[in-house]
Order: sequence, then structure tokens, then C-alpha cells
Amino acid sequence: MNYLEEMKNWKNTPTKDKLLIKEMKKVNEKNAEEYFGKTMTFGTAGIRGILGAGTNKINEFTIAAAAYAYAATLLKESPIVKKMGLVIAHDNRQNGAFFAEITARVFDHLGIKTYVFKNNEMAPTPLLSYAIRKLRAAGGVNITASHNPKEYNGFKVYSAQGSQLMSDITNKISKLMNKINFLKVPYGLYKPTFISPNLILDYIKDVLSIRKRGNDRKQLVVIYSPLNGTGAKVAPYIFQKMDIEYYEVKKEMKEDPLFKGLKSCNPEDEGSFSRSIKLAKKKSADIIILTDPDADRVGLAVRTPSGSYKKINGNQTGAIVLNHLIRTKQFTKKGYIAQSIVSGNITKEMAKRKGFSVIETHVGFKNIAEAIRKDPENMIMGYEESYGQLIDQEISRDKDAFQGLVMLVEAANYLKTQNRTLLDELNLIGRMYGFHTSTQISKQMNDEETEFMLQKLASTKLIAGLHVDESLNFTKGEVNGLESAKLVKIILENGSWIAMRPSGTEPKVKFYIETVGQTQKEADKLVKQIIAFINGLIPSFKKQNKEVNKLSEADMEFSSRTRTVELSTKNDEQENIEAKKEISSNQEDDFRDEEIKQENLSEQAIKPELTQVENKKIVEPEFSFDTISPIPSEQTPSQMDPKEVEQTKELMLKQKQEKAQEETTLFDFEEEFFKTQVTKDNNGHEEK
Repeated sequence: MNYLEEMKNWKNTPTKDKLLIKEMKKVNEKNAEEYFGKTMTFGTAGIRGILGAGTNKINEFTIAAAAYAYAATLLKESPIVKKMGLVIAHDNRQNGAFFAEITARVFDHLGIKTYVFKNNEMAPTPLLSYAIRKLRAAGGVNITASHNPKEYNGFKVYSAQGSQLMSDITNKISKLMNKINFLKVPYGLYKPTFISPNLILDYIKDVLSIRKRGNDRKQLVVIYSPLNGTGAKVAPYIFQKMDIEYYEVKKEMKEDPLFKGLKSCNPEDEGSFSRSIKLAKKKSADIIILTDPDADRVGLAVRTPSGSYKKINGNQTGAIVLNHLIRTKQFTKKGYIAQSIVSGNITKEMAKRKGFSVIETHVGFKNIAEAIRKDPENMIMGYEESYGQLIDQEISRDKDAFQGLVMLVEAANYLKTQNRTLLDELNLIGRMYGFHTSTQISKQMNDEETEFMLQKLASTKLIAGLHVDESLNFTKGEVNGLESAKLVKIILENGSWIAMRPSGTEPKVKFYIETVGQTQKEADKLVKQIIAFINGLIPSFKKQNKEVNKLSEADMEFSSRTRTVELSTKNDEQENIEAKKEISSNQEDDFRDEEIKQENLSEQAIKPELTQVENKKIVEPEFSFDTISPIPSEQTPSQMDPKEVEQTKELMLKQKQEKAQEETTLFDFEEEFFKTQVTKDNNGHEEK
């Protein structure tokens, strides 16, 4: 079916999706390819994209197809899914409640019990994870685009553990979704079981139970914003129970799918703190806490001696939380922290000094959750550099902004009782474990540039005057027990490192950088030098590309059959300007020995928390779809190396032969789905 026929079918199919109806009016034969030339595919965590019309946007029909593919795949794994049920949640985004209802109707058609939060109200991601575990459900779905702009929404899938599904299952879901006609997904009735509000109260009680110093006198002043998202459902109650003086950013406490007036709904962006900083200055607040729209990530800013506010990054918040845990808890030799391979080394150094281990995983909190699943009892903390934290794995198995909030607020309050701040804490950590600076930069790159940059970085021997100590090239295969991936990480002789990872959804590459220095200024200076090095690689690619263009006509003809080279037209001058952005470093280099002594004394004087909060141990679900099945990444053939091309051709031939042997029979219920004529209601939906 071509895109013109697809367009006609979509125009003739009834829908209640108001955004879809509005945009379909703009679609015509001239622009139809823009809407129907590509198809939305199921990725490693689900689907996420811009809301709108067509097969490559988020709308009623793409959500329904994703829901069917997810539920049908789970049913094939085990029929017990019907009885155990699936939990559905959504955040504040456009069409969130509507998509949750569509998902519930698809599940009902397949005979699956469905749980929805009361009145289909928005709910945070960690609460969804908690509900799956408490209700002993077979999994769940969250309608969210997390921290993406207002134009986005998505469909994120979960396992019976309350963690995001691993690739072995999502690959099967993706395969099935590719076979589905988006317009013919069958619906049942909307008859969910509503989750009791008591479950939310239980969650808050359990989160509060992770406190270590509940008896400290309360001196802290906090500004809080949920950025118009789901955090407003939980955070105020936590602050009240902690007896902390806090002030809400009123305009950002309201549920708003359009995020009106917000510069950004991503706590990693400086703009997300704009309103909060204004209120913080009025109230002379000590810290600012933000949670992103689905409340799986927590952002932090701290008041400086001058009265301004400094944003603390994810690696720094991870170090603060870990130091607070070290200060207040004894760990066994089997204890470990789990973090992604692009998260900071400061926590690794802290773990080494304190005698517990570090488990590194690939990017994505689902990989951290998988590591925790294998040894839940000895987990100390799970974290990633993008503000994701998990302290108590029994409560949830995904990033939990509220657990991070409790730890950061408690740590800041304790320090204030000692006439210290979180900036003082970071300076102390730097003096004890080394000064670290971490940052990220993104570059727009096509596939050819990305491939060149990955291999160029992997073969680099000297960066900013420092020798490369180790090159971890995951594009070539398994490294240190981690499966192959589109990722290269370079470790320098002084412990600094650079990692490069392409986006899986857009022509963009992210560079992660962490530097180490004897002072903070030294670490900051090295970051600037590394950014300049990265910017210098793109001109190298252009020079290499000119040499490729000098190939003979025969070589060029062969090359065109393997891959089309797209010459970069980026403005290098603008990128170099980006490299010169100031790296904020307000931390002082000198920290009084008396305060270090005070820190040691305070550790000895720790008393157990007087207020005990009941923490019911959650029994691990018997049913799980989480199994390990490493999926090797696809290798892109190189135009410059005929040997690699020949190897690629042999691999493609082998894959083609294997594919011909695969069974193509669909599930029994799939066959019924594709063959049976359906009866539709007035809205064009099939009634069960």
C-alpha cells in the first residue's frame, strides 16, 4: 500500500482523537508522504514521538497498535497475564487520559484485566512501578514522553518487576507491531478496575521509610516545582510529613499539557529553574527541587554565598546521595551501587574507598533495574547521570524522583544544622575523592558522520595532552561483559573520560564528558579542551570525505549501492562558539580542616531515627518477562574499506538465509484478528 492509499484510509476512519482530526485536515496528496512515508516502530522502551496525524506520529491508531503488540506478546509468553492484569498510567501531556482509555480498551478485547488510577487521573512513573509490584500485575504501560517538549507523547512498557522491559521482549513486540494494520486494531470496552487512593498513601509511607535522620531539627527552606506534571500528586505530602518548610511555584503546580510559561520541562536545562529561582530569592531558600513531568527524575539547585543559585548536575546529586547513605549506614562487603557506563566516576571512587562494588550497565535505567533484579538484597543505590536515582528497590524498579527528593532534602537539612551547605558537601567530596567536572554536548550528525566519529574517537591516542589509557569500542562487540552497542568510551591517563553515543530516534549524537583535577578549576579547564577536541573532529571528517569523492567511477558506483554519503553543511564557527560556553564552577577550592574534622565527628555521633515508618516488604512477583538476551547492534559497512564491505555482504546473505527459515505463522489470536470482519460502533471502534 502506498502512502496516498494510506492517507485515504486514514481520512475515512472515524476517531475521537481531536489532535488527529485537526491535523488530518492539513493532509493532502502533495504532502501525504510527509505523514505516511514512514511508520512508527516500537523501540527499546516503547514508542515516543510528536503528536499528530500519520503512521509516524503519536495518535490514537499508533497507540492502539502499540498496546495490541505489547499485550499480545505478553499473552504469548504466558496466558496468566489475563488474570494478573496490566496497570495503565499517564502524565499531564496532551491526550494522556484519552490514550490510557484506548489502551485499556485494547487490553479488554484481549481479555486482560486492567488497572487504572482513580478517575483515570495522572500518576507519576514511580507510582506506576510501585502499583505493578503491589498489585502483583503482569506489567504496565505509562503514557508519557517524560521530559520531552509539549509536542511529544509516548507509550512506555513495563515488566512484572515494575521495571522497563528488556530488549528480548521489546524486540518481539516490535516485530508484531510491524505486522499490524494501525486502523484495524480491535477494541473492547472501557471497564478498568480503579486503583484505591490508599495505594498512593502506602507509597508515600514507604518512600518516607528510607529516611536516615528523621529526628534532626528542621531548618531547611525548600522551593518545589513539578513543572506542571505528576509530582504535584505526591511531593507536597512528602514535604509535609518531613516537616520541612517549603514553597510551591504555584503556576507550575497546575496540571498543564502545554507547559505554558515554562522555558523547559527538563530539569537538566537551566531554563526549567527560571520561575523557581525568582521565588527562591524572595524566600531566601536553601535549595530548589524540581521533578520532571512524569516524576522519575529530580533536579536540584543550591543557594550560593552570593545569593544566586547554582544548578547541580546528575553526577553531583548522585555523589551527594551516596555520601549521605555512607554517612548514615553501614554496608556489607557484598553491597554495590549500579550505574550506567556514562555516569560519573566520583561514585566509583567513593565505593572503592568504602569497600563496596560498582556494577556498570549500558545506558538506560532498565539495564540498572536488570542488574538489581539479579541481586536485590545487596543494592545500595542505583543511579544515572540524567538525574535518575533509586534507593529502595522494594518500592519501585524505575527511576524514582521522590526517593531522590527525600535523600537530597534530608542531606541538605542535616548539613544546615552543621552550618554547612550542599556546595560545602561537594567541595568536601572533591577534596576526599578528587575534583570531577561532568557535562554533555549534543551534535547534529548524519549516519556517515556518526560512523566516522565513532571510529575516529575509538582510535584516538592523545586528547588535550593526555594519553588514552583505555579505549572501549562497543561497536566492535562485547566489552567487559556488556553487549555490543553504538557506543565508544575513551578513558584518559588521569581518569578523565569521553563517551560518544548516537541517538536512536534522531540524527543527533551525544557526547558525555567527565574530567578529574587536583582542583575544580583544573577539571573545568580540561572539559573545555576536550570540547574543542570534539569540535575539531568534524572538519577531519569533511577532509576525509573529499578524498572519498576522488574514487574512480566504478568504485563510486559500488559505494552508492552500500551507502549514500551526505556531506555535512554544519556551521563550524557556531559549534566552536558552543564549545566556549562557560562551565559553571562556584565551588571553593579551600575547605577548612576544621569542617573535615567536624564531618568525621558527626559520623560518629549518628543516632538511629526515632520515628519509624512501617515499611511492608513486597514479595517478589513470581511472574517475570525479564530474561537476558543480548541483541548485537547492526554494523554499518564502510565505503573506504572493501574488505569490510565483503564481510558485510556475506553477513547479509547469511541473515537472508536464516530469515527464509523463520516461521511466519502468527499467533492464533493474530490470525483471528487479521481475518475476522469486525463490527464497529458509531466511533468506528470494534465492540467486544
